[in-house]
Amino acid sequence: MPSRVNINIPKSLWTSKNTLRLAQDVLASIKLRTSKGLDANGKRFKGYSTNPLYVPFRGARLTPKGGRITPSGDSVFYEGGYREYKHESRRRGSSSDSAEVDLVLSGNMMNNLVVKEATQDRFVIGLTAILFIFWMLMAYLWR
Repeated sequence: MPSRVNINIPKSLWTSKNTLRLAQDVLASIKLRTSKGLDANGKRFKGYSTNPLYVPFRGARLTPKGGRITPSGDSVFYEGGYREYKHESRRRGSSSDSAEVDLVLSGNMMNNLVVKEATQDRFVIGLTAILFIFWMLMAYLWR
């Protein structure tokens, strides 16, 4: 979702290095806000689903912990749904390092959000090329 801000600053005062610094600050702000569970308007993300859920051991991006292992032993049942799975399975450094909903599963997407371009008058934040290709492939396969 592109945003545009027009500010008239003499070109001799503003360089591409200034734009890069601004872009890095904006990126840090996005990551910090997201890790706190807040959207672009400062509102909390909607909570995770509490509908009962089975998570297979094979292919799970976040290794299932807690829950109840099924009789076949190939998956785990979470009575409390995705919310319970995420809470039981993710690693936490300290109790305040992550919001309940932080849009992080494996960390791949958040870690690959970068400043892609910074010129004197604009910057672009996006995913690294390899992750962008991966997510496009996943979108194609899941449709």
